[in-house]
Amino acid sequence: MALSEAPVVHYNLLVKSRMLANQRTRRLRTFTRRDFLKVSGAATLSLAFRLPQAEDKFPSQTPIGLGRVTRALQAYDQPSFSSKKLRVYGVDTILNLYEEKTGDTETSHNAIWFRADDGWVHSSRPL
Repeated sequence: MALSEAPVVHYNLLVKSRMLANQRTRRLRTFTRRDFLKVSGAATLSLAFRLPQAEDKFPSQTPIGLGRVTRALQAYDQPSFSSKKLRVYGVDTILNLYEEKTGDTETSHNAIWFRADDGWVHSSRPL
């Protein structure tokens, strides 16, 4: 009697283990309405609370050229060395140049200034 019951017990364990595996797989594969609402709500909130993008000081337009910084370069509020300093550009920075203007003639051998993304920069020679 023990020999005939052994295959039945083994078969029952095999069937139960397969049923449990199918249930686990089904649970992993289902994407409920509640799950959808959680994910879509999180995505919507992430769009609502994005970090603000830095705005350009000047309205965007097509650049008239490019400039390369060959040594540390200050950006100013106006095309004058006496105006407010806005930032410093490092060596080998490429700048978009939007406008050319003649500034202070007394303070430098060169009076040409260019408007870049963050302010006015004194020129040496445009690219």
